[in-house]
Amino acid sequence: MSIRLVQLLTTLSIFVTCNVHAFDSWEHKRMGDLAYHVAIHFYCDENTEKNVRCKEWQDENNQIKKCLTAGITTITCEIAVKARLKAVFCKSNSIVDCDTIIEKKMRQEQCKIENGESKDCTKPSYKRLLEELSYWYFDPLDIANKEITKENSLETIPKNSDKKIDESNPLLNYTTYGDVVMCVDYFLTPDKLLAGRENYLIDDTDLEEEEVKKTGRGNPYVKHGRLYPVVRRDLDINRIRCKDDPFNIEGARSGHVNHSHFQAELIVAQSSNHMLALMLRTSQNNLFGALTANAISDHYLHDSFSPGHITTWRSRLTDLAANSFHDHTNRQGLDITVNTKTINDMSKFERNSSDLLSFIEKLLCSDNAVNDYLLNAGEVGLTSDHCGKQCMLTPEQRTIQETELKDFIRQLKNPHPEEVNPKVTLKGDNSLWKSSQVKQRLLMLISQTRSILDVLESKPQKEEENPLTIVDSFQDNSWSWAYVKQSEFEKNTSTFLTTRPSQIKASIGPITYDIANSDNNVGEKEKEKISYRAMDRVIGVSLGIDNMTFGDRQNRSLLSVETVLFGKASSRRYSDNWGVLAGYQQQFSPVMNGAALTSRYVYVKPEIEMMYSAQLRAMQINRPNDSRVWKLSIGARVDIGFTSFLTTYIQMTRDYAAQTDGRIGNGISIGAGIQLASPACRIFGISNLLNCN
Repeated sequence: MSIRLVQLLTTLSIFVTCNVHAFDSWEHKRMGDLAYHVAIHFYCDENTEKNVRCKEWQDENNQIKKCLTAGITTITCEIAVKARLKAVFCKSNSIVDCDTIIEKKMRQEQCKIENGESKDCTKPSYKRLLEELSYWYFDPLDIANKEITKENSLETIPKNSDKKIDESNPLLNYTTYGDVVMCVDYFLTPDKLLAGRENYLIDDTDLEEEEVKKTGRGNPYVKHGRLYPVVRRDLDINRIRCKDDPFNIEGARSGHVNHSHFQAELIVAQSSNHMLALMLRTSQNNLFGALTANAISDHYLHDSFSPGHITTWRSRLTDLAANSFHDHTNRQGLDITVNTKTINDMSKFERNSSDLLSFIEKLLCSDNAVNDYLLNAGEVGLTSDHCGKQCMLTPEQRTIQETELKDFIRQLKNPHPEEVNPKVTLKGDNSLWKSSQVKQRLLMLISQTRSILDVLESKPQKEEENPLTIVDSFQDNSWSWAYVKQSEFEKNTSTFLTTRPSQIKASIGPITYDIANSDNNVGEKEKEKISYRAMDRVIGVSLGIDNMTFGDRQNRSLLSVETVLFGKASSRRYSDNWGVLAGYQQQFSPVMNGAALTSRYVYVKPEIEMMYSAQLRAMQINRPNDSRVWKLSIGARVDIGFTSFLTTYIQMTRDYAAQTDGRIGNGISIGAGIQLASPACRIFGISNLLNCN
């Protein structure tokens, strides 16, 4: 087997494992940016002068816009940057020392940011520095609302047109709240994201000063010795790291250890990071750190709206089986119940006379960017090719969706008795902006906006008349998964080949899952039931070599294709899964080529991605005299790898092979090889044949 072939298989395995998320990365980012925009404007609506934080946010936005506007004087930006530097670096220093520190930092930043390698620091510009030292996330919708209208948005620009949005525009390329929501999938743990820049874990002030003396510049990305981020500059986030890419190794690794994105662990992760955000806001008065922790929480909140993440036994399945089940369930969709009373409670906000539902309804008419982001799939400042025609709307379709959305908002405003609460079908995996999922988008927007508002509403205690305030709209989240009674189960089924029926009940914010699980086949219309066996077909391709210890002692090359016929997982910890596989094998021998029908009984250890197999092959052996004979071969095989998508195997077989003298030799063969496996709907070409979309 050539090294190039092994490299190709490795690359392919990374490619199919990269996209293991509830939603595509662009969907996480898009919804995160939209919710942040709505939350900030709802919180500050008509209260800018009364609320210090709102005033600061408005002033900062104005400063950034002024500095990014062509022709503005350097003095304007210099004043803004000095004010921000004082707020960041002078909290623990006297006023006398502060001016010295600020002058030093200003000189360093001018060299580092404006002139790169050059020692000429006489042309100061503070655009990037002002943005990096921001307490708030950049709001791309706020800019888009004033610069991009429905008439010239990405959605309405033909692909072959000369008219294009300038993606290099600095207004569209700063770190946003949605960037953090998106990037959680690409870090091994969210703690790595919070802890800051991995390349600069130690703040070496002496080294920094020495570098400034030698080169006339320092490093603009050195973190200043803080545990949690305080300004945008503290984050180690970029869009190269946070994207689906065949060579994004850390992204593939994070997909292998993403158990906290599923089932009960998912709800715990959402709640714990949300509580961390509230703690940073109230006990440390660190608004930016709180927003960052909450963006991580909101990623898990997004995942909870993905049915595949609620129903997949992630901790009891291998990577391959978990993804196969996850993909099928996300594509099929499941129904949830919307608690209208909870929705209305979340919508209330004492600072505003209006409620959140009414505010969103108003924005649909008055804010072009919100309308574009919520209803259509074209992205402001990014590409719009993510889900093609299924997500793009004609003007007529857009009007229909606006009407449907407003009708749904009015339905939500009227609390219903529990038994008549509305039901909505949720889907995942690049389906969120399909026209059928407009209600799901609205529910996610309401929930995430409320999550951000919790952070903004919570306040540290400053004086006795200003008590500590903590607002947590997700404190009633719950999870349960129970088998039906054993006596009822045993009446009709066997416990060896089937799994006992069970019921999953989960509440996250305003939505409730109540999902029946069984081994029975479930039709497409049954959106409140799911079969344990409802998985995408898994296909494996392997390349290997059998070394004969008998006869001519020849080597035989193997190319095999397999699929899973049947399998069963166990709910017990440290227990084992099993499955039955069948396939076809082409054999290449120095004497005569042959073929085989293969089958394997596989015993699986999901915790370590290891499989033990009893193998049976019906081999067609071609003799030199053109005659053929069938032989039955038995053996044992062990597969092991970093992930079940890509494994290496060794096997020992009672084997048969044609000899140069025309005889059929038999004896023991030792084999080894490499296998790449994937759900069929992730394989290019096959997914189209199976109509996976």
